[in-house]
Amino acid sequence: MRRTLKNWGEPMRRFIVSVIAAIGMLYGMEAQRVSASGIRTDDGFVWHNGTGPTQWLRLRATNASVPPRTARLAWATQIQVTEGGDPFGRVALLWSGWEGAGGNDSRTEYWLKCGYKSPPIYEAAHLYDTFNCGDGTFKGRLWNEQYFSWQPRSLEASLFINNAPLPTFADFQPPSWIVPTQLDLYPNRPGIQIDPLLTPRIEVIYRTGRATVQRPLLNFPRAVGADAYTTDTRPSPFRDRVTRSAVATVKINNNAPQVIWNNPTQIEWAPLDGTVDRVISEAVASYSPLLRNYPVGTIITLTYQVGYDRIPFNKLDQPLSPPAREPIDDLRDGQNLNFDLKGLNYSYSGAVSGGGQVGDGDAPAVCVPKQPGTLNITLNLRDFIPDLPFDLVVTLSGSRVDADTVRWTFDVSPNRCVNINGVNALVKRIWGQLTATLQPQSAFLDSECGLYYNLRLIPEGGDAGNWINAELYALCFENAAARVNVAVRNIDYVAYGGGVFQQNDPRVLYRGIESQVIELVRYGDVNGDACVDDADLLEVLFNFGARGSNRADLNSDGIVDDADLLIVLFAFGNGC
Repeated sequence: MRRTLKNWGEPMRRFIVSVIAAIGMLYGMEAQRVSASGIRTDDGFVWHNGTGPTQWLRLRATNASVPPRTARLAWATQIQVTEGGDPFGRVALLWSGWEGAGGNDSRTEYWLKCGYKSPPIYEAAHLYDTFNCGDGTFKGRLWNEQYFSWQPRSLEASLFINNAPLPTFADFQPPSWIVPTQLDLYPNRPGIQIDPLLTPRIEVIYRTGRATVQRPLLNFPRAVGADAYTTDTRPSPFRDRVTRSAVATVKINNNAPQVIWNNPTQIEWAPLDGTVDRVISEAVASYSPLLRNYPVGTIITLTYQVGYDRIPFNKLDQPLSPPAREPIDDLRDGQNLNFDLKGLNYSYSGAVSGGGQVGDGDAPAVCVPKQPGTLNITLNLRDFIPDLPFDLVVTLSGSRVDADTVRWTFDVSPNRCVNINGVNALVKRIWGQLTATLQPQSAFLDSECGLYYNLRLIPEGGDAGNWINAELYALCFENAAARVNVAVRNIDYVAYGGGVFQQNDPRVLYRGIESQVIELVRYGDVNGDACVDDADLLEVLFNFGARGSNRADLNSDGIVDDADLLIVLFAFGNGC
């Protein structure tokens, strides 16, 4: 066999380069997820969706055959919320279980948060919350009390996670106001020009509009039988409040603005409040200043602001501020990555042995796709191994280690015979992890991907944090003599990701602001002395026909003409 496989050095090198390069091909989908650790899984138990990250952590045994006088066990000692949450990191969890024997029978047992055969637990939690009370954190036990016969046992333990719902508009009538634009004496000029002699008082009407705000209910699967679940519809376990502020102000010339109307209002959902829709009704106000109290030349600035804000509360029923943005958030929200393998060492032993290195030139930098909103990674090795006759999709589950560290793990068992550069090999299993430190830096335009990046990723933790193993069988014979163990170490790479993101406040539902300037004028007054007389008439006549900017052009149409002369004549004597 060794003689037949003497040329495995180059195929193995190509295989290693292909696997490492493929790790850069990233694609994910957004989700809320938990991860379990401290795992034990005896025969008969199955982690139906894996141990995470997953939205639904599910431990089951369906008619598992248990030997006489034997107990089978499975557990997770620690569970952490690793992904998701609303913009404030809030999630809702439903723990549930079912045991086949029923009642107090000890032949099938489960524990949820160390509660023995606990009824469903519905609770509020936050991103990165950890649950750890020993092996009873999430546990199942199958027991056969018989002395001679094998017995079937069934059990279900379930933990499902949803993002907490935030209130949003189901129906929205925007605010409005009515200002006296129809009284504008000079429509071609900025603002509204009003002569207090002609219009001694105006009325401004403010309307807030109305809004129907909705906080949706959540759906959860709850265990009710062997491989059987029902859907529970539950309200959010958090408190949420929505406020509306409506403020109208007036400013006279350069004086400080004064509030003329302030109308705050709010609606609220208590924890477990099943009401979906709530209405904030419309409020109306008016303002009617007496313009004759102000001299000609007065500038009146009216401003109207309306805002809707949501105030979320945490599981301790305290209001929350927006979370500070971390480098890991930029990585999660970013789109594509520039991934550049700098080098690695690999070795293989067993049926054949050897090793080698991969350098920077063997795997050039590539622009790889990634979906915003997740740390999860998916790759297809077929894109990099031309002779691979099937799609080999590998998912690297991304998780936050801390604010500036990410870890990707994967474990796939394709169990397929493939041809690697002319040599047949059974690819039984590939598993490993990458751990990277995120280094913030000034945003720059990456020429490879054509995107702006603000993060540099480099390996963290040496071989303990970055390694890949593979189990192969030479000539596709799965036996001990043909086994080849592959180890990839000293992995060095640099990647760029993230982007330039606007830090929007997730508490804001709506912001609206309107302003209008009213200028008090003497209609027909050209020279600004508040009296329409011979001086104004003469100035129009002397400038008759002039074009461009000219104060005798009263209607601001770009020419001093008959229209301006008529304005002076009809207003002659006003204010004198």
